[in-house]
Amino acid sequence: MTAKKWVTIVTFICSLVAIILMAIFNKYCCSDENIGYDITLAIFGSALLGFIMSLVEYFSERKKAMEQFWIEAQRVLAQFRKAKYIYFDEPEDIVTSCIAENYYNKRAKELPPGVAGIFGPEESHEYREKYIQWMEENEPMSFTENDDVCNILNQICISRMEGYERTINEVIDSYIELSKISLSELDSAYGNLNFIFANKNIRLRAYNEIFDKIRKIKHKILEETYHFNLYKNNKGNFAVCMRKAIGVSKALFAEEKKSEDAFDYVSIYQKEFDDIEECLEAFRAKIYFRSKVEPVDRIPVTGRIMNFKDSSDVSNS
Repeated sequence: MTAKKWVTIVTFICSLVAIILMAIFNKYCCSDENIGYDITLAIFGSALLGFIMSLVEYFSERKKAMEQFWIEAQRVLAQFRKAKYIYFDEPEDIVTSCIAENYYNKRAKELPPGVAGIFGPEESHEYREKYIQWMEENEPMSFTENDDVCNILNQICISRMEGYERTINEVIDSYIELSKISLSELDSAYGNLNFIFANKNIRLRAYNEIFDKIRKIKHKILEETYHFNLYKNNKGNFAVCMRKAIGVSKALFAEEKKSEDAFDYVSIYQKEFDDIEECLEAFRAKIYFRSKVEPVDRIPVTGRIMNFKDSSDVSNS
């Protein structure tokens, strides 16, 4: 596209110079045989024809370059949308601490007797007890006289933490895959954007609102993938990777709390990707003449009910 741009500019300048020279020769050369005027007239005709042809080719190339950038950005964005979100049904600080505690307890059991005690208690259940206390206060449960309540609650806690651990491992795997996404074709497509008119406006907005945002997402994931790969190679720490994965998840997704008559719930949106999608739609509208910007639907990827309201609360609201 850059070549077409400069051919158009050069032929336009040649046409302009030829017009000026024609005016000079026409005014100051009064002889019957005005060779200078004839030569500049021929140059002007050739330059004007070249300018018209190059201008047509420029707009065709402009459209192709913008379409290519839009297609590549959409391709990369579609791959990033495969990112998974980490959410907990219970308070995050209690759950993450309980998962980490469970992880360290497992590691302590794998060490030779007495070795774990060098670095602290061999086994701890502080956060499991906090989690069980939270369950007792917030989750309706019924037990019989013959039930071993303590054991049941412990098993529920262990089962949930193991489920969360599997989910987090799946998310870590998905982030490792996302870190492998290549941006070379998108980089090349962006580098090919070079306009005669409104170059700074269109190109700078494409950089700030689309290209740079995608690069930052890739960099954020790639930065944490180093730790994820160490963990997958049995050289890292799951508790650390869990918190890093949660950090990536929060950077890519956004929670929106809503309230209905009977319950409160949270919807999870791919906010970063939706923002880029809107900018891509605005960019697409610039490609085609008289094209309008279509609204982008922000569809939640998941959600969960926070709590049901009492009938008295519903009647008072």
